Amino acid sequence: MELQLTAFNKEKTKKWLIILLLGLTLFRLWMICDFPFVLRNWGHDDLLQIIRGLYIYNGQWMGPYSNAALAKGPGFPIFLAFIKFFHIPYGMAIGLIIAFSARIFALAAAPFFKKKGICAILYLVLLYCPVSFYPMARVYRNVLSPWLALLIIASVIGIYARVRENPEKWVPWAILGFVSAGWFWVLREDSLWIFPILIAGGLVIVVDRFLILPHSNERNFVPWPVNMTMVKPIKILYVFLTMILAFAPILGIGMSTAAVKEINQRVYGVSVVNDRTQSNCAKVMGLLYQIDSDEDNMTRLVWASPKMIQMASEASPTFAKMNIQKYTRAWSSGGDEVPIDFIEWVMRDAVAAAGHYRDGAETDRYYGKIAEELQAAFDSGKLKKRNAVFLSSQIGGMEMPDIFYNLGYAAAGVWETGNYHDARIPENRTKDLYIHEPKEAAEENIVTWEEFFGTVLPRSDQQLSKINASSVLSDTNNTTVFHKQVICSLYNGIVDGYRLLSPIVFAAAMLGFILLTIKLIREKKREDFMLWIVMLGVLLTVFLELYSISLWGFMMKWNEKLRAISLYGSPANVLMTAYYVFGIIALVRIGQKWIATCKRMKFSGEGPDGERAKEG
Repeated sequence: MELQLTAFNKEKTKKWLIILLLGLTLFRLWMICDFPFVLRNWGHDDLLQIIRGLYIYNGQWMGPYSNAALAKGPGFPIFLAFIKFFHIPYGMAIGLIIAFSARIFALAAAPFFKKKGICAILYLVLLYCPVSFYPMARVYRNVLSPWLALLIIASVIGIYARVRENPEKWVPWAILGFVSAGWFWVLREDSLWIFPILIAGGLVIVVDRFLILPHSNERNFVPWPVNMTMVKPIKILYVFLTMILAFAPILGIGMSTAAVKEINQRVYGVSVVNDRTQSNCAKVMGLLYQIDSDEDNMTRLVWASPKMIQMASEASPTFAKMNIQKYTRAWSSGGDEVPIDFIEWVMRDAVAAAGHYRDGAETDRYYGKIAEELQAAFDSGKLKKRNAVFLSSQIGGMEMPDIFYNLGYAAAGVWETGNYHDARIPENRTKDLYIHEPKEAAEENIVTWEEFFGTVLPRSDQQLSKINASSVLSDTNNTTVFHKQVICSLYNGIVDGYRLLSPIVFAAAMLGFILLTIKLIREKKREDFMLWIVMLGVLLTVFLELYSISLWGFMMKWNEKLRAISLYGSPANVLMTAYYVFGIIALVRIGQKWIATCKRMKFSGEGPDGERAKEG
C-alpha cells in the first residue's frame, strides 16, 4: 500500500511538472509572438534577406543576379520562405525554434544528470535565456545563430553522452547535427569558430569508442551489435559507419555547401555559397587590403584608403575603368575614406554601374582579371605588400600584437556575454513601438507586415490620422500599444533577473569547473572526465566565437568591440547559460561528496584511545 502511494505521488508530481513546463513554454511563445521586432529598410542587410526569402518562396531562388544577390548565404531566406509556405507567423516560428533547441539540448545532456528535474531546469533557463536585443529583434539572420549553434553542440553532446551504447542510438543525434550544422554554415560567412568543437568532438567520440572503452570495465558498454557476424570486413565497415555518425555535422556542412554551390552554378553560372568570401571578388579585396601605401597617418578603421585605391587603379587598368572613387561618399561619413569592409560595397556599386553584375560567370571573370593584374603588379614590384598580418580576404591588415591583445578582449567578452550585456529592450524602443521607415509607414505596408509577423502592429497618431481612424480603432490601437509595453516590461524583468544572478552563477560555474579539474586529476574517474570535457568544449567554443569577433574588429576600442559582440555574439549568451548549469551541477556534486566525506570521518573516525568513535 505504501509503495502504491509513493508511485501515485510520483506520477502526480510528474503530471504537474509537465503542466508547469507546458504552461511556461506557452507563456514564452506568447511573449515572442508579440516581441517588438525591429523593421529596417536596409537594402544590404535586413531588407536584402527578406526580399531573397520572397524570391525563394516564389521559386526564383535568390532572384535576378545583381551585386547583392550572392553577397550573403541563403540560410535565412530559406527559413523565411519555409515559414511563409506553411503560413507560420514569424514570431511563432522563432519561438518554436527556441523551445525546440532548448528541449533538444536538455535531452542531449540528460545522461549527465541523475534527476529529470535538472533537465527541466536546464530547459527552462535556456528557453528564457536573454540574448542581445538587436540580434533578437531584427528580422535578420542573427536571430537564428544562437539556437542553431545550441542544436549543433547538442548533437555532439548527445552522441558523446551515449558513447557506451550501440551507435544505432546515435542516429537521431547525427541527423540533428547534419541538418543544423549544414543550415548554420550557409547562414553566415563567419561561422568558422564552430568548426573546432565539431572536429574535437568527433575525435573524442571515436577515440573513446574504439580505443578507451574496449579496455575499460564499463558494464554498460556495447562493443559490437549482438547479432553482428564477427568478420573483419564487417567490423571495418561498422567502424567506418560509426565514424560517419560521429562526424555527421561536418558532413552536413560539406553537403549544404556542395548543394548551394551547385544551385548557384546552375542559376547564376558561379559555383559559390556567397561571392564575398569565395569568388574572385574576394581575391580582389584581399589584394587591395595588402597594398602598402606608406601612409603614416592612416587610421586603422580604414582598410583601403583613397591612396591605396589610386595605387590599385594605376596598377590595374581594368580596376581603373570602374572609377570607384565616384561611389565612396555614399558609404563614408561625407569624406573620401570608407571605414572597414564597406569599401567592398563601394566596389560592388561601381562594378554594377560599369555594366557588370548581369551574369555571374562574366562578373567573376571580370574580377578575376583585376586580381591577375594586381597580383602581377605585386610580383613585378610595382606594388608592395604591407608588413601586416592578413587572416582573411575580408579583414584588413593587423599587427602581430593585435592577435595577442584580442585574446584579452575575448576573455572579457566571455564575462560580458555571460552577464547578458545589451539584452534589455532599450527604453526608446519600449516607448516608440511604431514603424517609421518611409516605405513601411504606409497603411498597406503595415498590414503586410502584420500578416508576416502574425500579430497586430501599433500605429502612431500620425499614421492613424492618415487613414482617418475611428475612435474604436484608436482605442483598439491604444490597447495594442499597452499590450506591447507589457511584453517589454516582462521581458526586461526576466533580463534583469538573469543579470542579477549572473555574477553569482558565473563564479559558481567557474569554481565548479576548477574543482572538477582538481577532482579529475586526483581520482581520474570517467564520469568526471565526461562532464569536464563537455564544459571545456562549450567554454572554448564561446571564447573562439568572441575571439573571432574581436579579431574582425581589431581596430576598435573596447566600447565599439562590445557593440560588435552584441550584434554578432549572441550564441555566446546561450552557450554560457548552458555552461552555468553544467558548472553548478559539478559544484553541487563535489560539495555533496565533500559533506558526505566529512560526516563519515566524523562518525567513523578513531578516538584518542584507538577505538572507533561510536555514532551518537
